[in-house]
Amino acid sequence: MNLKRFMLPKIRTASACTAGIALALAGGQRTLQAQGLLEGTSGITYSGQATVVDLTDIHNFPSPIVICDTGPLASGGGFLEATVTETNVDNGALTFNQSRATCSGNGVESISASSVNDFFIEVMATDGSTFTIRANFLSTEASASCNSTGQAQVSGTAVFEGLVINGVAIKVAAHAINQVVVVPGGQVVVNEQTTTVNGGSAHITVAAMHIMITGCMNGYICFSDADINCGTTTPPSPTECDKLTGGGWIVGTPSGAKGTFGVEGGIRRGAFWGHITYIDHGTGMHVQSEQDCTGYSVDPNDPQCRIMTYNEPR
Repeated sequence: MNLKRFMLPKIRTASACTAGIALALAGGQRTLQAQGLLEGTSGITYSGQATVVDLTDIHNFPSPIVICDTGPLASGGGFLEATVTETNVDNGALTFNQSRATCSGNGVESISASSVNDFFIEVMATDGSTFTIRANFLSTEASASCNSTGQAQVSGTAVFEGLVINGVAIKVAAHAINQVVVVPGGQVVVNEQTTTVNGGSAHITVAAMHIMITGCMNGYICFSDADINCGTTTPPSPTECDKLTGGGWIVGTPSGAKGTFGVEGGIRRGAFWGHITYIDHGTGMHVQSEQDCTGYSVDPNDPQCRIMTYNEPR
């Protein structure tokens, strides 16, 4: 299976509160853990976490409501993953089709990422006014790493496809962060990023959206958090690195219904990584590559494109 995308991410940057949100979280969340460090990086410690939905301070309803969460990364590093498939909370007040969150600490990098397809939420403020948020695809990635001199550095990216808030299409400019959208009863911060770098320590958070409704709700959608302490060990020189993330929908499927997909992949610390998922919303067919991508290269016909190869999907 081959996939091409025509833009590199490096150049882009629940129900009503008063009615309550049923705590009917999706089943099937899967968490994987594999602890271990690369040789020669014993002086480095990590922390981080990735969460697709995290809603707190909900008016007249128990909170938090957390969906697709990796949990905190151990200081010794490792890999955490959570996936949640089609979800419908409180009769459609909060829905999505596919979500994934990952968090890892290995070598000279701590990295967290989260993504969701076909996201929708309806929110009611304390005065009874309502608004909705929908998006075809959302993803964020936060990275904290150590350079060749042992100094810490951070980077954060967010991808938005078809974002509509309160009926208005939102265009997120490349490299634009902390964009505020006013909604009934509060505001939504789009591509919210916070960073702290101090010598050999660094911390970064990236959220696709931070929903803040006065007296009603405080919540994050696609929240990624990464932290690293480089210690006194001089890390190895970085190896070849390049990556992309994306997603969206297609028409002309065998069933005639819309098909949605999410993809991420590239070369990280000299090794291939990433996966692809696809859902046919007519038949309900859901496929996912069994493991990381097996090939990643520059398109010979367009240097701004990448060609990724995956093994057979399951």
